[in-house]
Amino acid sequence: STLESCWLSKPEVDQGTFNVFRECTEWDDRAARIIEKIVARTAIAPMFVCSRAGSMAKTRPDLGARLVRAGLDRDLARARSETDNIRAPGGPHDPAERETEHYLREAGVDASEEEEIKQYLQERERMRPLTDLLRAHGDWHGLDVLAKLGPADLIEALWTWVEEAALMLSRPASPGSLRYKVDHGWRFGEGPHSSSYLAQAIWTAVSTFAEADSSRFLKWVTAASKSEAVAVHQLIVHGLI
Repeated sequence: STLESCWLSKPEVDQGTFNVFRECTEWDDRAARIIEKIVARTAIAPMFVCSRAGSMAKTRPDLGARLVRAGLDRDLARARSETDNIRAPGGPHDPAERETEHYLREAGVDASEEEEIKQYLQERERMRPLTDLLRAHGDWHGLDVLAKLGPADLIEALWTWVEEAALMLSRPASPGSLRYKVDHGWRFGEGPHSSSYLAQAIWTAVSTFAEADSSRFLKWVTAASKSEAVAVHQLIVHGLI
């Protein structure tokens, strides 16, 4: 088609190409591949991605889930890049470093604890691009439509993304530790005031998935239960109970 041969080869017109599908009601794999490619390489607002995914989900929830995953993969790659590129503290002459030291002195922090607190604050700032993906409310408003129309497809498409984000946000395990890796970003089941729209949609989808297709759900559990991330096991337990 002209769209594929002329427009799709030009990332600079991706926003316009994406909007061509605004009124699309009949989706197939070919149309889905076009829009997935756009979302994977160009920043499209998540609310618009959710809108297209919701349209897809009416007849092809698998395509809607794939589109959301494409957008999330782009977000995670960008956040990882920003995290890796955050500069190290500039030492005693860095204004931010001096401000932190002043705050700790004013708070009466013992010198033996000062370095540990500073390291914690620095690491929290370094990880901010990742934690912002899962902040309360956040992006991906409207994903609940796909969670209701295609819960199985959504969980199967996104659980490894949940796992990857959780492992990136978890603290390194102690040598020889057999414990699961805990993150404090997902906040599954904590309600709309604390968790992200993304987390809420996934939380809803996993329970609906288990009720709607128990055999398919248990097959997913077999694969997901191998994960080291506590967040994934929270989803498993939520579905099972």
